[in-house]
Amino acid sequence: MSLTQISLDANILAKLDSLAQSLSISRDAALQMAISAFIEDQEFRADVAQGIDDLEEGRVFPANEVDGYFANKRASLKKLAG
Repeated sequence: MSLTQISLDANILAKLDSLAQSLSISRDAALQMAISAFIEDQEFRADVAQGIDDLEEGRVFPANEVDGYFANKRASLKKLAG
């Protein structure tokens, strides 16, 4: 794991420490959770934006095609399960 140094406003640091203490975790663990959540949020937002772009550009599948695809997948899995 890499070491990263950041500067935080005293008010933010106090809130971070209070939250970490209330969760019985270290400051480091709280920061890792917050950074991970931020990254996941940004990835989700990018995925949604891509989906909107796909929709606006007509890169979509009709519902009946999607339903048929998954019906075939379910049938295949049922055959494998025996």
